[in-house]
Amino acid sequence: MIEHIIELSIRNRFLVLAVIALEWKGIGFAKWSYNERMPIVPAVEVGLWPLLQLSILVPASMIVAALESRMARSRQAGSQDAGAV
Repeated sequence: MIEHIIELSIRNRFLVLAVIALEWKGIGFAKWSYNERMPIVPAVEVGLWPLLQLSILVPASMIVAALESRMARSRQAGSQDAGAV
């Protein structure tokens, strides 16, 4: 279990770096901009909400997908065992 938590932590760090790079690129090439109401993370000069959104939702969706896949395999194995009886 701890290995999965460490792996998610490492993936999330890379994801945060990718989000920062994406935000810098988007702002630098004028693909989007922030209005005065967007909270900015001072150390990296990117918007707080895009950073939080992507760094929380992507790992959460990966966890949900993994759990759903595990449950589907469990149901499939259960139905195969029931057929063997």
